[in-house]
Amino acid sequence: MTEQSGFKLLGNNKAHILILGSMPSVVSLEKQQYYGHSRNAFWQIMAALYNDGKPVDYQQGQQLLQAQRIAVWDVLKSCVRQGSLDSAIEKESVIINDFDSLFATFSQIKYVFF
Repeated sequence: MTEQSGFKLLGNNKAHILILGSMPSVVSLEKQQYYGHSRNAFWQIMAALYNDGKPVDYQQGQQLLQAQRIAVWDVLKSCVRQGSLDSAIEKESVIINDFDSLFATFSQIKYVFF
């Protein structure tokens, strides 16, 4: 089992929407990119919604989300797990991100999606 730490929040304090994942996959952690696995459709969906379906690279995707006032973060700050499955997370190892501080700093967030 390996201890894994998540990413910093992607977004800024103008965000109205927060999209939450559980914990980045092994591939995402290796790439240091949210939703970095090629089979994850997150960036394709964002491009379809906000970029007329035109593909975006990671940097363009970040800019697109900020322009739409969308922030991305994970519920877990860190955990121990083997692989990428949430079911492999050792429950006693879970450290949750500080949502009280997040909502104090990002006071314009109105919607949270999982």
